[in-house]
Amino acid sequence: MEELLGNDMYMSSAYILIAMGCTIIMISFLGCLGALREIKCLLLTYFIILFLIFVILLIGGILGYVFRNKVKDTTSNAMLSSLYQDYDKKVHVQKSWDTLQQQLKCCGIKVDKQTPGYEAWKKTQKYMNDSPPYIPLSCCLTNDNEIGRASCRERV
Repeated sequence: MEELLGNDMYMSSAYILIAMGCTIIMISFLGCLGALREIKCLLLTYFIILFLIFVILLIGGILGYVFRNKVKDTTSNAMLSSLYQDYDKKVHVQKSWDTLQQQLKCCGIKVDKQTPGYEAWKKTQKYMNDSPPYIPLSCCLTNDNEIGRASCRERV
């Protein structure tokens, strides 16, 4: 995914989720220990930490909602950049795009709201230099090798 998006945003999110899971397990252990031994201080600490986690998750959800369009635009720009600049030059980017298109049954990415996703391929160097123009086989989704019409950005 990093090759398509131009950054490691998704991997950072995964690491944060793993760290939070481990933290919650340790906090849950403190809560259980406090309840079993009837230690009020430990139970109060457990409650405060749980409340702080709730507030942090609430703030994260609100920020995610507020900045959802910026994330969408940033992702689209990074995907277009990798398509235009790296698809012809880097094999791992080419494989990433082809896998994405095959698994999501999509083709390219919309440049604007009016044009279908496969139109993005017309601006790549490989498309402009090849005769006949190049659109990858991973875009040909039907039995007749017709070009798929769905944009990958909408399905990601």
